Parts: sequence; C-alpha cells; structure tokens
Amino acid sequence: NHYINEEAATAHCSDQAVMSGPVWYTVGDVTKYLNGTWVDQNIWAPVDAPSWDAGVPFWGKNPPEITLYGYLLATLGASGVLLLFLGAVIWRGKVVKVLLTIIIPVVYIFIVIAVAKWKTFGPISIQYLLPGIEWSAYSTGIVNLLFWTFTVGAILTLPVYDSVQKLAHMYYRRSLKRAFFVNGRDISFDIIRGSPYCPNILFGACLHDYRKPWEGTNHIDFTISTLFVGCTRTGFYRNPPTASLARLMTIAGAAVDATFFLNADVLAIRLLLAVVALRFGDFLRLMPEGPMSMRFEGRIATRLERQASRIESQLPRTAAAVAEISSRQQHWISRWLQGLMDRLPAACPFLVGHTLIFVGATVGGTNVVGSRSCSIYVWLVYVGLLVYASVAILSFFAYIRPLQWLMRSPMIQQFQMLFMHRYKAAVPPPYLYISDGGLIEPLGIFPLLRRRMRRIVVSDAAEDPELTMRCLRDALAICREERLCSFYDPDDPHRDMEFVLQDFSRLGASGFLHLGIRYEPMADGARTPDGELFCLRMRLLPGDAVPVRALLTEDELLGQPPPPGYAPPAPPDPSAGVFEGPRSAYTGACCPSWECGGFLAGRRFPNYGVGNQFLTPLHFANLCGLGAELSRPLVDKMRGRGA
Repeated sequence: NHYINEEAATAHCSDQAVMSGPVWYTVGDVTKYLNGTWVDQNIWAPVDAPSWDAGVPFWGKNPPEITLYGYLLATLGASGVLLLFLGAVIWRGKVVKVLLTIIIPVVYIFIVIAVAKWKTFGPISIQYLLPGIEWSAYSTGIVNLLFWTFTVGAILTLPVYDSVQKLAHMYYRRSLKRAFFVNGRDISFDIIRGSPYCPNILFGACLHDYRKPWEGTNHIDFTISTLFVGCTRTGFYRNPPTASLARLMTIAGAAVDATFFLNADVLAIRLLLAVVALRFGDFLRLMPEGPMSMRFEGRIATRLERQASRIESQLPRTAAAVAEISSRQQHWISRWLQGLMDRLPAACPFLVGHTLIFVGATVGGTNVVGSRSCSIYVWLVYVGLLVYASVAILSFFAYIRPLQWLMRSPMIQQFQMLFMHRYKAAVPPPYLYISDGGLIEPLGIFPLLRRRMRRIVVSDAAEDPELTMRCLRDALAICREERLCSFYDPDDPHRDMEFVLQDFSRLGASGFLHLGIRYEPMADGARTPDGELFCLRMRLLPGDAVPVRALLTEDELLGQPPPPGYAPPAPPDPSAGVFEGPRSAYTGACCPSWECGGFLAGRRFPNYGVGNQFLTPLHFANLCGLGAELSRPLVDKMRGRGA
C-alpha cells in the first residue's frame, strides 16, 4: 500500500510546514492518510486507479461536487443551470457580466487548486495531474521535470515577456499586414510623410489607466497621427519617423480591449485578458527611441551597405538581397534595442527572485529533514518572495521619479493592469496602454473638429441596423460636452437636430446627410468660420431591388463605378455557394446551405453583425459596390454639380 510505504515516510526540507517545524503529513488529521484502513474506507477513487481529484482529504465520497459543473449543479440544481443559460441568452450584457465576474475567477482557482492538490497530496496518493493520463501520476521525476522546465522557461522568457503576453496583438498585426499592405510588408511613417497622396494619417484611439490627480474619468480619446501622438491629458509627443504603421494601426483597431475596458471593466475581465493573453492593444512609448539605439542601428545599416558593395561584383544576387535588407524602412533594430534597454533594469529584480526561488526549491527538494541545508532553503525562499513583494509594493508608488523605472517593466505593467490600478500623476508614465477609440467616438471626426476643418467627410458603417444614427448622436453629445461646436441643418438652421436625424432615418432618399458646423469661439475670442459635415451612412435606399453583383475586376476598379443595378450580376451557382436573388435578402453565411432554411441566416445585407468575421469575397464586392453607389451623389454635391 503506497500510503504507508517507505518512500512516503522520507521527508525533505520542503516538506516542513515552517522553518524547523514538523513535516506537514505528520500533524493533525492529515495523518489519517498514512492509515491504509482509513484510506480504503473513505477514499472515493481506487488506490490502484487514482484520478483527477484523488487525494483530497475529508471530502469523502462526493467527487462530482469538487468539479466546477458539479459545484454549480449541486448548488443550483439542473433547473438553476438552465436558468443561468437562458438568462445569458435573453438579457445578455448584464447576466454575462455577472457570470464572468463569478465564473472566471472560480475556474482559475479550481485550476490552481488542482495543481496544488497534486503537488501536496501526490507523495502519498500518487494521483494524476491530468485525468486519465498515466504519465501525469505523481512522481519525483515528473515534479522535478515540470519545476525545472517552468522555472527555466520563466527566466529565459523575461526579455520577451511582453511578446508572450501580446500574442493576440501580434497575430492581429500580421493579419492586417497580409490584408492591407503590399506584399504584406510593413512601412514606417517617414514613407507616409513623403507621399503626396496621404501625407497625414489620423487614428482615433483610447487611453486607459492613466489620469491626472484632479481628473475623474479613467478613459479618454487618444490621437495617433503622422507627426504627433497624444491627447489633452498627456500632452502631444512627436511621432518618430521610424514608427511602424502596422503596429499603430493594430493598436487603434484593438476593439476587444476597448469593449471590455469601457463596458465591463471588472477584475474578472482583466484576469481573463491576463490569463489567456487576449491583449490586442499595446503599451505605447511616448518618447522616441534614444540616441544609443539609433547609433547602434546606424552602425548595422552602414556595415550591411559596405558588405553589399564588396560582394556586388562576385555575388550580385546576394548583394541585392543585403542591400534590400539595409534599405528597408523597418527600423526594428532601434525599437528592439530601446525596448531591451527600457526593460532590462526592471527585469533584474525578477531575475534575482526567480533565481533565489529556483535554487531554494532545488536545495529543499534534495536534502532530508534535519540537515543544515534546510535553513538555507528557507532563507532563499523567503528572500526571493520578499524581492517579489517589494517590487510589487513599490510599483504602486512609481509616480515618484526615482521609482519610474519600474513602469518600464512589462510584468509590472501587466500586474497593475490586472489589479485595475490607475496611474495618477501630473506627468504620464513612460509607457501607456492604448487600444481602439471607436467605442468613445467611432466616427473619428474629433481630431478634425479640434483642428476646425472647413469640410469634413465621414463614412459611418457602424453596426446600426435600425438606422438610429447612434454614432452621430454620440458625437453631437460629446461636442456639446466639450463646448467644441454645434451642428445645424443648412437648409433650415432653426430646426432641431433631432428632427433632422429622424427624417434622414425614416424618409431619407439619399445615402448621405449634409450638416453645418458652428465652431465655438477660441480662447482668444476669435471665431472660426462655419464648416460642413458630410456624413455617408451605409444603408439600402427605399425600394432597393438590385441583384447580388459579381466579384470586382481590375478594369472596373480603374474606371467609373457603375450605377445601381448595372454591375455584372453574380452567376447563379448554388453548388459554389453563390446567392441568387436581390442583395437586400443576401445573408452573411458563407454558403446558402449553412443557413438551414433561413433559421441561421442572421442579418441581411448590408447590416451584418459585428460578430460575423467570415465574410466572403462576394460579400466584400457587394459592400464596395454599395459604397460607390452611395458616394456618387455626395461627390457630385461637393463638386457643385447637383443635389
């Protein structure tokens, strides 16, 4: 019987409860586990076939209740679990938020308990870490292998800890480059500045978890442009020419983070983002790369150019490849080196703590109780834990200038984000967490209104199947709150804007709405001339019966867009998944057969749900065709050729 064998009686330093204290399984009720008769009568799993939950003392013969589903079933009953599911379907937001707040921490705790239980009771129960997996049965070899693997992995991944935490961000960035960049290759902002077609780009983003001591709101809109990044809260900083367009575009489009932080900012959500590394936004460095990293990058580029010139006559292909690498405007070397220089000082305390814990656990697991090494084991572990605790506590005082270097650590940033810490200081920290600003102001017109532009064209393709014009209404409300400007109907300036929006939604025969902009006086009392806002809304006009069109062609893109109904229709081929009929009945399913007779059709064209991220090329072609049709009257009006 394993519970009373010689191996279980062999105690090491790590088996002591406290320094120089007794061995944990020789004190109190736990000693019953060394009694084979008691174990046979009370353990619910056979001794020769241990399972996932074997080894839990005093929980008797009720194994289902220690699983998450069994706990909910035992507490609420089958009807209660069914009501939770139905409530999540009917009331969605509120119920899901409550469920996530409760269930996610419970699931995480259950996983931690299962591992701790395996490590604690495994020496006397030989239970499995994974259900049904024989190699996961407790043994000294498995424990040492896992310990060495995860400890060495934690130490080796310290320099790239930030990359591990933002795998979702990196995958999203890669997808954007493959979809929207030529040959999937990123470009820097110095190329954009030299382009006559797009000299200035404005991205609307959102700043999280930083505010000044006298401010109340946690989130604020953040602007990323070709020349500057920042907002009124942080001030504006020069955007370095070496900045990556793909990275900043990914940050500005990180809607998952913004949705959670703005609509359900609770501890459970932050725990979810940290545990599963579901982070689409990123920490943005406000200051440009330092001179040391730029000099290092320049030296590498110079050496590559010299090497290319030397081998040009002998190996022309190799020389061309080297020249191409040196001429690419990626500037990843300076960014990588600057990030390493920022993170290295803050990583040193964690490296020291990891090393102390690693050495202490090795000493404690290889020396028996009573040896002099047990005291060394205890002090190594205590000092390592003290290093972790000191760094964690001091990080909450990082607004003090001598401690600001802690805010450069990705581990500290992740720790403070997890515990919903709001950095409060007059000066922003070195890194700020930025995500999508669409949930604050989805139209992206604030940067233009703040610049008091005379003519603004905005495209509204947000999810609004009832055509409530919610995005424009939100923009109007925020403009009033900031005392920035007001809007009016140029045809009847005295008419209330609510009536104007209602008429456009119900009676509008056009795809765009023309509004006047009256800017408020500036600080010196000077008044800016009125501007114009042309809001193009994605919609089907009344009586639309246009058939589903075919895919776009290069000749069509290089010419004038066809009028409604004159585009080549899609060939009827149900076997190939081509929809036959008017586009107003076109569903968002990949194939007509997946609609299950209309039961799973979902929303119709063009009001597909945001959750539908699997649109086909035919969907894209029809959305582009609709955009061209709605834009033609707008272009004609702006050019003064008609209504």
